[in-house]
Amino acid sequence: RTHPDIERPFRTPWVPFVPIAGIVICLMQMLPLPLPTWERLGAWLAIGLLIYFFYGINHSVVNKGKSWSSLGNVRMIVGIGSLAFLAYVIWAHFLK
Repeated sequence: RTHPDIERPFRTPWVPFVPIAGIVICLMQMLPLPLPTWERLGAWLAIGLLIYFFYGINHSVVNKGKSWSSLGNVRMIVGIGSLAFLAYVIWAHFLK
């Protein structure tokens, strides 16, 4: 613990069991889902991560004072990743 003096009014019971059981139960419910559901999950997750990344790079406390142009390699990687994702979505939904 980083602050052992702080009072913690709530403690999760059976700490190793409860999180592991939650993960297992969620996976058991997700595994039987059909393939199109997984594809939509991947597409929306990628869109959300791109939005989060582009918002975060401009509003980050760590990035204060740095311009977007100073992050040349990051811009290139994000651009290539975005194009690869767009190509996958087009292939998966229109060309299959």
